[in-house]
Amino acid sequence: MSLMSPTLDDLTWADLSTASRRRIPAASHGRWTLHAPVDPGVTLLELHAWLLEQRLYWMDQVPDTMVRGALALLGDTASDATSAATVLHFPADEPAGATEAQAGTLMQVQDSDPPLIFTTEIPTRVFPLVAAAGGTLRPRIGLRVGGVEHGPDLLSGNPVCLFEHGGEVAITLWLRSPMPAGQGGTLLVLLDQPGVPAAWEAGAVDIAPPARISWWYAGPGGARRPFADVQDGTGGLRRSGIVRFTLPPDWEAGPAESANSLPFTLWLRAETMGFSAPPRLAGLWPNVAVARHRRDIVVRRELDWLKLPGNTIALAPDELPPLVDGTRLRLKETQGWRWWQPTADLAVHGPRDRVFVIDRDLGELRFGNGETGRVPSLGDRFTVRDLADPVRLVTAWQSADALSLALRTHFPPEAASRIAAATAATALSRPVLRALLESLRSLLARPLQDEPAFVTLREATRVLKASTPSKVVRPRLNRLLLEDAYPEALARGQAELHLALGGGRAGNVGAWRRWEPAGTQPAPDAINVIAGQGGADPEALAAARERSAGELRRVERAVLAGDFEVLARSTRGVAIARARAAVGVHSDFPCLPVPGVVTVFVVPAAPRDEDPPCGIVPAPWPDEGALAAVAARLDAARLLGTEVIVRPPIYQPVVLTVSVQGSSAAPDALRAAIETRLGRFLDPLIGGEEGDGWPFGEKLRPSVLLRQAQDAIGDAGEVVQVTISLPDGKPLVAGESCHEVEIGAHALPGLRNVATTITAPPLPTGGLT
Repeated sequence: MSLMSPTLDDLTWADLSTASRRRIPAASHGRWTLHAPVDPGVTLLELHAWLLEQRLYWMDQVPDTMVRGALALLGDTASDATSAATVLHFPADEPAGATEAQAGTLMQVQDSDPPLIFTTEIPTRVFPLVAAAGGTLRPRIGLRVGGVEHGPDLLSGNPVCLFEHGGEVAITLWLRSPMPAGQGGTLLVLLDQPGVPAAWEAGAVDIAPPARISWWYAGPGGARRPFADVQDGTGGLRRSGIVRFTLPPDWEAGPAESANSLPFTLWLRAETMGFSAPPRLAGLWPNVAVARHRRDIVVRRELDWLKLPGNTIALAPDELPPLVDGTRLRLKETQGWRWWQPTADLAVHGPRDRVFVIDRDLGELRFGNGETGRVPSLGDRFTVRDLADPVRLVTAWQSADALSLALRTHFPPEAASRIAAATAATALSRPVLRALLESLRSLLARPLQDEPAFVTLREATRVLKASTPSKVVRPRLNRLLLEDAYPEALARGQAELHLALGGGRAGNVGAWRRWEPAGTQPAPDAINVIAGQGGADPEALAAARERSAGELRRVERAVLAGDFEVLARSTRGVAIARARAAVGVHSDFPCLPVPGVVTVFVVPAAPRDEDPPCGIVPAPWPDEGALAAVAARLDAARLLGTEVIVRPPIYQPVVLTVSVQGSSAAPDALRAAIETRLGRFLDPLIGGEEGDGWPFGEKLRPSVLLRQAQDAIGDAGEVVQVTISLPDGKPLVAGESCHEVEIGAHALPGLRNVATTITAPPLPTGGLT
């Protein structure tokens, strides 16, 4: 029985005021006689009742700090904004232009306002591709599987089955001009693989590949040779990803179709086959790069702060929106430059913690009050980080202009001699850098505001100079004067903001958008062949509280048999459709229960489309990498002393013989209908009465199978008998065919064949003649 939450805010202002007035006669011994609102004492009582009502209201609320603390105890927190990811394709359909996109290139969606900027993650060498016919942005690509051309299928968006019967796959790219050796190429391989995140998506993990894939190229004389260096982002065709390769010195193009059409062919072979189902290729795109809705910038900011609580830094429009992940800053304090880190709540920090809060909605950084979070204490002392160009500063101080002559009189003697003797080659040596800093620090202690040589000043410097009395030394004013005098040699600002910008739902752009470079790095225009995915706004604290409450029953430890099955099915990076936990089962002791042992049988996911490009795999078998991933997940969640064994499913081979009486004119269609219906009913993934897979260890009942066969043919005939046999033809129960059949406690039926015999119905007997 759950307890009701107590209500602390159950007294109103009227209740508190009335209770106070009732106590006046006794508390005043009858001397206070006027209890009307016009009496000043009653006014004070009403005021205190109002304050007490506010306190009671606060007591009845759960502050955000407490919610965050409770979430932290549960190992949870409100999610920060996340960045969407997409894949850009550089068509390079123009002969001229940039031929390379470096990692970190900023790309912007054309005509986006405000600009939607993504950053590429990998370098991409743009091959001069020939576009496909019809004026499309797609490149011309040839795809031969088992000697059959499937390029048109790929172009029209139809998945192509790979390695269904072994063999090899040939991919042909047509280039407008030869590419020199040593250039790196990229190829996006899109697979129709539900349940397995692509390499660029959140939740993607690296798992041992299901098959060993080798990549080949055409060498001298057309001989095939394997690539020496291939980075396979697909994990052996387990997931969608990018394959990166480098053109070897001896690669050769095929015979040219025309002056601007050179075929370059790649081959991929499956050296070992471990696929649960043949991979289904949904797309091929060369000249690609993963891009995320995120960009990193570093800016210097001048701060005019007093050592007071609640200081903030307002971000400029081109510095929005900030991400928590990757944002931090340096502040020039009295002790020098110090790093400050973002936090979700200042209330959980002490007075010495250098933390700040990012307000994404207001676009500002907020600092502590000295009790919860440190109050920044800014300084004006010059450090090495303030020397933007030491060589330029040395050159300026060696000149004979009026300002340099006036400033050199305040240099320490030893520092002045080092600066005078420095050259461009020695200006970055430690002694010279130390001399520059000593000279700058000595100038901070001088009244420089009366020097007439300071002419070009910014507004903040002029205002501070006008408010500073003559002969009064203000280090901050001197620092501003020196920064204005040598703007290219000295970096301005007491804050160095390292901002990560982007994130949010705005990055979830649709596919086939046009992109253009947004920064100074050259790059060709692009299109995104994948819609932006994964972008999310920061999670509201109330939403995080509700989500965490709903996840309290989330399985994280393997205690019960059902826990093992849930954790196995939720293993990241692999598609596990079903799992069966057998407590006490050990393969080395088949006849005895073994305490402390749990064997988990896993069934991988396999396509069950109505018209699949590959044939249906009736008995899916997990690969070794998937088994290892499930075993690692369960091993991390098991109780101490529990032994976990992960195994493929046990399939009991079964042959069904169906006897039908009917006069159908289409016996082949009748047989196909029965075979399809029974195959689907006994399917390990979609079979059974509920359609979620044949239950593990469920008996085979001829009567149930007979009903399914009868439903498949309807009125076209009458199913009179269903016999369950082993592949060699012997019934599982000798001499009988009407009894239920055991297939094993944790086994699944593996239907090998359905033999349907159709006979004419017997002639009617009796009655009038």
